[in-house]
Formats: sequence, C-alpha cells, structure tokens
Amino acid sequence: MPKLSSRDSALKGQYKVDETGRLRSPGIERPNGLVPVGVKLPSVNDLLDLSIPELVDVLQRYGIVASWADAKARAAKVVADMNGIPSGPLFEARMRALTTENQLALVGQARRTMERYTTVQAMTGEENQEFVRMPEDYDESRICDACYELAGTIGTMAQHEEVGLPGAASCLGGDLCRCTLVPYE
Repeated sequence: MPKLSSRDSALKGQYKVDETGRLRSPGIERPNGLVPVGVKLPSVNDLLDLSIPELVDVLQRYGIVASWADAKARAAKVVADMNGIPSGPLFEARMRALTTENQLALVGQARRTMERYTTVQAMTGEENQEFVRMPEDYDESRICDACYELAGTIGTMAQHEEVGLPGAASCLGGDLCRCTLVPYE
C-alpha cells in the first residue's frame, strides 16, 4: 500500500479509502480497475421502479442501510468491547454506555441474532427446507413496504438470500425488521 501523507491520513479518517489509497465513493465505479466512471444517484422515480434487491443494493451503496457483513462486524465489536471485563462497576458502566449510545443497534442485533438462530436451527442441515417469510404483524406503523411485499414468500434459504433475508438485506428499517423465516411444510 502506498504511504499516506499527513493530509491523506486526515482524509482517510473522513472518507473511505481502498487498499490502494484511492478514495471510494458511491458515485464512482472502477469496472476495469483503473478508469473511474461516474454513477448518478437514481431519481425517486427510478428508485420506485427498482426491485427489492436492487433497491437494497442502492441503499447499501450510499450507506443508508448497513450490509449483513457490516452488521456482523458491529456485533463482533460489541462482543470484543465487553470481552475481558469482569462483573462489577466497570462492566455495569460499560453496559449502560453501550445501551444508551447504541440502544437501537442492540435491539437490531438481538432481533437478527434470534431470527438467524431459529432459522438455522429449523433447517436441521436440510438445504431444500422451505421457509415462509412472516412479519410480526401487518400493522402499517410496524411493517415497511418492502417487508409487506415480501411477506408470505416461500422458498429455500438460498432463494430467500437472493431476494434478501429479513433485516438490513431487504427491510427499509434495517436490522429493526420484525420479519422472520418460518419452516414451511
């Protein structure tokens, strides 16, 4: 990796920089690896015409919703932050700080962890096990348009991954998604 100057180091903290030291931007693609090409943000009308997976890709590209990899990295950071702190005042203070600063993130992580655990447990090693996507309820204030559209979708785990698993991969509410995959028989 090229050596960064102090100015570049300051920029690196503010912007995303790839492994070669080039700035990354959602409005720039490098299809051949070298020549940057400008990419326009889709208009509202164009966004309305996108399929759910395409919309999620755009939302992730512009940092509006986190990817599943980012969500897992956040969860790993929380666990790493708590690892090695013995019970007592320090642990309690750290827990208070985590819950007040990151309450929604923790709720999202708890929902995704529980949903993934129950789904994997229900698979029992069977790749062809089918699941139906079920929202917690159909109350308009508790379900987004994307989840409403995907509710009742039946398919294998691989097929659900293609359209986006419950959570940040398909829900406009990110990891606060209230959907789960239920075994279908």
